[in-house]
Amino acid sequence: MLDNDEIQELVDFFHRKDEFSVPMPMNTKVVEWQESNWPQTALKRVVDEILGEGTYGTDMILFFEAWDAGLAVHTDANVNDKSKKYHNVSVPLLVEDGVARTVFFDNWWYGPKRGFSRRTDLPQTDEERTSEQGFAWTHAFDNVTNYQADKQFDPKVHQELLAHIPIENLHGLTLKQVIEWKIGDCFVADSQQLHSGGLGQKRKVGITVFTHSLD
Repeated sequence: MLDNDEIQELVDFFHRKDEFSVPMPMNTKVVEWQESNWPQTALKRVVDEILGEGTYGTDMILFFEAWDAGLAVHTDANVNDKSKKYHNVSVPLLVEDGVARTVFFDNWWYGPKRGFSRRTDLPQTDEERTSEQGFAWTHAFDNVTNYQADKQFDPKVHQELLAHIPIENLHGLTLKQVIEWKIGDCFVADSQQLHSGGLGQKRKVGITVFTHSLD
C-alpha cells in the first residue's frame, strides 16, 4: 500500500505535462521501469510485494484519468499467448466526488485487448481504432468464455453500476466481482478478463501495471 506522500508524488507526476503525456482519447501517461525521470520507487515496491520481486516482466505502466463511469466492457491483454500468465496490478490514486468501482465479469477473451459492443458498425481490427476510448472493438462474442447468448443481464445491476453501457452489450455476460477503489491500495486482475468501469464517481485517477509471469 502507498502512503499519502507517495500517492501525492504520483498524482503530481500524472498532472505534469511532459513527454510521457498522451491526452487522447483519455488523459494518460505511459512509462517503463527503466526510465529514471518518474517516481517509480514506491510503485515498484508494492508490485514486488504483490507479485513477488523477479517473478514478472512488465509490458506497460499506464497512468490514467477517467470521468463519470469510465471505460465500457473491455480487456487489457496486449498479446495472445496462453502459455504465459498475464496480470494487471491497479493502484487507485484519486477519487473525486463519490465511490469509484471496477466491475469484473466471469468471462475471458484470449486475444489482443479489445472493447466489446453489439454495435456492428465498429472497427474489427487494431488498425481501425475507434476514437471511442481508444480500443479496437468487436461485436462477436462467440470466443468469450462462459458466454451465454440467451442470458439476460440483471436490469437492477445494470441501473446501479453499469447504466453508461447499453444493457444489450451485457446480455450473455456474468457479473463476478465489483472492486471498490481504496486510495493507495491495489488490486490484481487477469489481463484477459472482461471488465469495465462502474458508476459512482465524478473523476478518478489510477495506475495499471501490465505484467506477465516469468515462471
